[in-house]
Amino acid sequence: MITVLNSKLLNNNCKNLLVACILVACCFSLNGCKKQEPVVESHDNHGLILIGDTHVTLTPEHIASIKSEQYQPSLNLYGQLSPAQQATIKFDSKIKIKSFLCQKGQMVKKGEVLFTYTILPSLLTSRDIAKQSSKTEDETKNLAEQVSDDINNTVKKIGDNLQGLQNDIQTIEEDNTQITTNKNEEVFEYTAPFDGQISPIYYQANDEVGINAPILNIQSIDMLKFIGLLPAYTKPRLIIGQHVNLALDDAPEVKGLTGQVSDVVELKTQHKVAVHVQMVENTNQHLPKIGAMVTGRLDYGQLDIGTLVDESAIHDADLSEFSSPDAHVAAPIKAFVWIVNQDKLLARQAVEVISFNAQSQQYLVSGIPSDTLIVLADLPKDAEGKTLQIS
Repeated sequence: MITVLNSKLLNNNCKNLLVACILVACCFSLNGCKKQEPVVESHDNHGLILIGDTHVTLTPEHIASIKSEQYQPSLNLYGQLSPAQQATIKFDSKIKIKSFLCQKGQMVKKGEVLFTYTILPSLLTSRDIAKQSSKTEDETKNLAEQVSDDINNTVKKIGDNLQGLQNDIQTIEEDNTQITTNKNEEVFEYTAPFDGQISPIYYQANDEVGINAPILNIQSIDMLKFIGLLPAYTKPRLIIGQHVNLALDDAPEVKGLTGQVSDVVELKTQHKVAVHVQMVENTNQHLPKIGAMVTGRLDYGQLDIGTLVDESAIHDADLSEFSSPDAHVAAPIKAFVWIVNQDKLLARQAVEVISFNAQSQQYLVSGIPSDTLIVLADLPKDAEGKTLQIS
């Protein structure tokens, strides 16, 4: 309680001092009554985290500076070598194999005879095939009845109509499939359409082969390919004809194997792209085998600068692909990192995780501006745009 004194008993200096005290007391009173900002408190390995409406308070251990490292942007393709060219031999008519001049696994040259065969008689007569036509059942029945009548008439008048009977018999022989003979059987040769390897053979000599039944398969061995899968977002980085460096999983010491991107097919339901890579003729005389597992490295763009960050800075990403030394990481993994801009405002930055540095136990990421600081904490999304304070 403030006692009001008689102004006559106070000099001017005392009056001024009393007014000042009253003003200070009011200021303290107002500050004490001011509503405090609500704060959400949490802890992690680096210390206390306080999140308010406009500010986020962290410890110095939560903040890391930029550590840069140069790298070559690249994609990794993994697949199994298969023939770039192969053919399964079939016929659109029934045939009989006369002889095989090749065997399973044999290397053959283009133009080399693989087997000989004959064409078996079909249900159509030779005259029908030449005319590219067929008779209906009614027409065939009428013809048979007419021929029968002609034969009866001819028997009655054999002396007067012998030439007509001979013509009718010739007609029956041409239209009756059962009279077709193989006296002049023609043997054909089938030759290899390209250099390759025979695998497999489905028949033996003297076997009859049905229409469109596979007889054998021939695979090119000096033209191999494989297909690797990448995330759909990498499609703009892929160009037909791009150079790909290859390495054999079972023979990493073999150098100089190369390939080219021959096709890129988008698999929309899988959110991936299938990248077809065809091997280029190599110069080290090493011939990879069909079925061998291969890794292809596809470089894109110029050398770039990335940032090394701790795992605690990376959020919304599955980093398990980097956990094994033999892990196949095909493309950078999309993630987020909290950063502090020069105006002390927090930002949730989209990045790509490129690789894992086993020596420093840090991840190399791209997309972090060089004039920022890194936050080693997983903040709520509404921390975006709030001001950083250090406790």
